[in-house]
Amino acid sequence: FKVDMNRPLITVGPGTGIAPFRSILNEKIYKFNLKENYLYFGCRSKIKDYYFENEWSKMQEDLPGSIQV
Repeated sequence: FKVDMNRPLITVGPGTGIAPFRSILNEKIYKFNLKENYLYFGCRSKIKDYYFENEWSKMQEDLPGSIQV
């Protein structure tokens, strides 16, 4: 699918995986420095299911306001 890199993005991973969103959000945030991106995904247990937690936290620290998880 085509993503407009000049607009905020809302992504939803309802149990189908978040890896594609990881790459899209990385590009939007680090290459284009765009803020106001949102990622929603299902997570039964933070310990077992919170995939890429360190990366999401780093994005939030590097560019405050860039992503809400």
